[in-house]
Amino acid sequence: MHSDRVNYKLIYITFGRMQFVVLDTRKDSATHGNWMEFDVNYTEPRMFLLPPAVLNGHLVLSDHLVFNYKLSSHYAPIDQQIHVKYNDPLYRIPWKCKDPILSDRDR
Repeated sequence: MHSDRVNYKLIYITFGRMQFVVLDTRKDSATHGNWMEFDVNYTEPRMFLLPPAVLNGHLVLSDHLVFNYKLSSHYAPIDQQIHVKYNDPLYRIPWKCKDPILSDRDR
């Protein structure tokens, strides 16, 4: 799960289905450490506007997914991003797959 401390993100899909999770890591937030999960399908369009330091992660639940996001500023370098491992025991997020295919960055 990823974010940075600068950018707002506008996220939506135009094809497919995904499990979408957001996690609040803002230290001064009343919802710090809380997460929310959504089942997102392109046939029922939704957009998500995430503030800085609210992380997002997704699990593709269809054969294909077109995932779009727009940032409010330039993409932050990796050393300025916030990362939480998808299966961090602190948050106990119930992902719909026990053995996901992960990018090198997410392992």
